[in-house]
Formats: sequence, structure tokens, C-alpha cells
Amino acid sequence: MIEFIDVGYRYAENAEWVFNKVSFNIEKGDFVGIVGKNGSGKSTLARMFNGLLLPTCGKVLVDGWDTRSASRLYDIRRKVGLLLPHPDHQIVASVVEDDVAFGPANLGLDSREIRQRVDEALKLVEMEEFKKHPPYLLSGGQKQRVALAGILALKPDYLVLDEPTSMLEPAGQKEVVRILQKINRESGVALIWITHNLEEIIHAERIMVLQEGSLNEYRNIKLLLLKTELWQKAGIEPLSYACMTELLGLKESLPLPSDFTAEEMVDNLCRYYWKR
Repeated sequence: MIEFIDVGYRYAENAEWVFNKVSFNIEKGDFVGIVGKNGSGKSTLARMFNGLLLPTCGKVLVDGWDTRSASRLYDIRRKVGLLLPHPDHQIVASVVEDDVAFGPANLGLDSREIRQRVDEALKLVEMEEFKKHPPYLLSGGQKQRVALAGILALKPDYLVLDEPTSMLEPAGQKEVVRILQKINRESGVALIWITHNLEEIIHAERIMVLQEGSLNEYRNIKLLLLKTELWQKAGIEPLSYACMTELLGLKESLPLPSDFTAEEMVDNLCRYYWKR
């Protein structure tokens, strides 16, 4: 379990708090969305999960280990993977399979174990056929999947995703979202999905909203996502689907579509509009 206990952070002693007295728990296998507008402190929070940044006050514990403990940072970073927005900043080798092997090799594993982990990770992200390719020939979405495979090869229990699709083309965004949801569902790796795009986290079990230094947690996700006023106040663009339900005078309890394609949204809205 990851525990944030009364955590606060500021960049300098006399600076304003980025956030303060933030407390929450994340269990293995959870899917949690953390949303906030640009400049709200999302990326700062992301880097606290594995000790890249340390709290100014309070504690961050990973399976009982304090991120302030230098002797435990190695273990913590094996348990908590961090996927950054730009895939090119995370790829270190000139061939896909070599890049995925980089982490396991640095763990001192034997060649057989490394090969097995590379193959398993590439299969999870559906990039097996590209294992001999140079990364520069891949699309943005494919590169992000390679970066993700490199993290998965370390067998983490938690994945912190800092705006994982923000630098990708639409097709790449959709693929990365689908694969991450599959990994959570099939492998039991916890997802801590940090974003400003609500469409990416419609399947989360709970959502935390980072606003003006505070973190508020919500569990009734479907009802929450349809509340356009709440998101506008938080500086986050509401779901286009929620805006359409409002214009059509439909209730907030209207079911969310399974996917946010234009066809799926129109079909869902029409079906419930004519039932009124």
C-alpha cells in the first residue's frame, strides 16, 4: 500500500505551499485518477510516489518504507514505476528490446531472466513484432508503449502515470489508454493516473481532484463525471458528453458510454433522450 500522511510540499522555505495536509491510501490493484488544472501541482505530486521529490512535511510510505529513507529508495523505485509525458525522454537504447532490457540488466539478473522479462513486457504492451526496431521509426504512441514495457520489465506493483498521453497523437492516445487499462485488469498493477483529461479515467474506481493546494476524493465516479459545474470550477474541461446531456436536459444519472467515440456518444444520448 502507498500512504500519503499529511503531506505538504513547497519549493522553498518561504514559498507558498503547492499542496498541504494531503492524505490518502492506494492499494495494489487499484485504479485511481488524480486530476487538476495546469499548474495545480500534479507533476510535483507524481514525483513524490517514488521519492524523486520528498515531502516538506508529512510522510509518504510505500509498503511501509518511508521515501525519506535513502537505504530503501532502490526498493521503492522497483515497486513504483513512473511513466512521464514524453516517451523520447525515457528511451535509452537504439533497439526496442535493448531498451526494455536496460532496467532488468541493471538489477543484475541473468540473461535468461532478462529475456523472459523483455518478452513478457513487450507482449503486455502489444509490441512484440517491433522488438528489433529502432525506436526513432516508431510513432509517439508506440514509443510510449516501449517506455511502458521498460517499466513493466521491472515488475512494479504500482504505476504512476504523469499525463501519459499528453504528447501523443489521437490514435496513440487511444492505444496507450486501452493497454494501460488492460494491464491493470489482467496483471493487477495499480494505476495512479494523473491527468487533466477526464476521458482517460472514466473507468477509475475513484478520482481525486487537486485544487488550490487541497486534494478531494470522490468515489461515485459516473455521477461525478457528469457534473460540468464542478469541473469548470476546478479549471478542468468537462466531458463533452456531460455538456451534451446538460444541453438536452437529461439527468445526471444518465449512463456513461463504454467509449467516447462520436458514434458511441450519439447512440447513447439518442437512446436515453427518446425514452424520456
